[in-house]
Amino acid sequence: MMSQVWINLLDNAIKFSPEKEKNHCKHKKIADTLYVSISNYGCNLQEEELHNIFDRFYTKSSPIAGKGNGLGLSIAKKIISMHRGDITAKKGENSLFTITVTLPAEK
Repeated sequence: MMSQVWINLLDNAIKFSPEKEKNHCKHKKIADTLYVSISNYGCNLQEEELHNIFDRFYTKSSPIAGKGNGLGLSIAKKIISMHRGDITAKKGENSLFTITVTLPAEK
């Protein structure tokens, strides 16, 4: 199931990035927690919309809205929750959009 999470998140990062723009994927382990972040540029979401992106069928009314059905992040969140993890979204400077997945690290 976790492979579906990574497919959904990486597909979104590529799909919603401007052409020829780089995406970034980072991971680190701190104590018993694994952090994976996937970032891309070109996010036109407003800060107040970020809490909606994990809702089923949520798509923003924009030129890119037709690129998905609004299920990918909802599915990813459910799977991550089943693995006792969390997923968050953050918008940074220069339209940098970052999804961070936090999971308990296996011992």
